[in-house]
Amino acid sequence: MNTKIEIDKKLIGMRIANSRNKAGITQDCLARQIGISSKHMSQIERGISGFAVGTIIEIAKQLNVSIDYLLLGKEPQCTPLNIDLNSITPMQRHYVEELIRVFINYCDNCSE
Repeated sequence: MNTKIEIDKKLIGMRIANSRNKAGITQDCLARQIGISSKHMSQIERGISGFAVGTIIEIAKQLNVSIDYLLLGKEPQCTPLNIDLNSITPMQRHYVEELIRVFINYCDNCSE
């Protein structure tokens, strides 16, 4: 079964720009963070340039949004935990992720 998903570069660009603005990051800063030129970032946001898979993955990571949201507009389900995690700083998020990793490792060791 061959299913083809149509990708609308203009909508993707708008979602990137909206997410970037929400995060309070400039185009230039985001471009530097993901290793592309400011010109290319601008072209992606305006929907006039394509992008590599790795680029969209890095954009999603830097903006703390899902790839599904950027590509397809699918909003993540809002659970109380998601809402709490969306309101913390990147450093706090890093600590939460580390705590989860430690907890998972602990649980893995307990089940043996």
